[in-house]
Amino acid sequence: MNQKTTDFVSYWHKIDDQVSSLSNSTVTMEEISLRSNELSTIYGLSIKSIDGFSLFAYYSEPKGEGPFPAILMTPSYASVTGVPPLNRRESNIVLAVCARGQRLSNANYQSEFPGLLTDKIDDPINYPYRGISADCLRALDVLVSMDKVDPENVAVVGLGELPLLVSSLRPKVKVVMTETPFLFNNPFESLTLSTDYPLEEYADYLREHPDKLSQAVDTVSLFSPLAHCSEVKAITRISCSNNEIDDVSMVASLISGVTDIYIKTGRGYIDRNSSEDWLQSNLRS
Repeated sequence: MNQKTTDFVSYWHKIDDQVSSLSNSTVTMEEISLRSNELSTIYGLSIKSIDGFSLFAYYSEPKGEGPFPAILMTPSYASVTGVPPLNRRESNIVLAVCARGQRLSNANYQSEFPGLLTDKIDDPINYPYRGISADCLRALDVLVSMDKVDPENVAVVGLGELPLLVSSLRPKVKVVMTETPFLFNNPFESLTLSTDYPLEEYADYLREHPDKLSQAVDTVSLFSPLAHCSEVKAITRISCSNNEIDDVSMVASLISGVTDIYIKTGRGYIDRNSSEDWLQSNLRS
């Protein structure tokens, strides 16, 4: 899906308007001294987002005057966000935003597994990923507003579609780094042909609600990278396995910025080192 319908454009404009309306909201910050060290200071942030949620995020700032390159770490599916890794904190400002309901959020919505992908999937206005996407946009806006951030050198890093989606709506993002699995790519295939979790959640849901297929496809299509990637101007790396290369190549072909596809070796430390080297090099190029 790379044709943007009126409903698609309106859906995301309304979300962006809601996020923008919070630009003057107070962000509270408190140092977490046990997590700070001689190279960087860690803070806990409370960030107001849409739907009345206050998000918790870890904010790390290197020692020194700045300005510094900045990295937004988006939340991962079924994982609780932790303190940004040391190798990113030494010379970058890093904001790791938690999914709504996690850590010190003001409300109790949890990123449950399985179930997050299909909760309210027949209702795009109340679908959880609408709020999660808005939270990431809000977090990026807060990050860029920080005094020591270099707004010309900002990266969005995470898993799946969220980094691509955020970058498509914030064209000044310089670097995007993400990896599979994509949760919303090729919506009809995701909903009917999946064999592994988390995508198998779709099949589980449709076995109980076969009459909801059309609504589910319509909702998931709003988040498909195929609908967003033409607006991504950032230098982009997508990491994937060999059996995902066709889908990833289709997504990459739509991205406006320079795109690199990295095939995972299956050796975690090699893949992590390669990605971190690529990130730091392009963030400072």
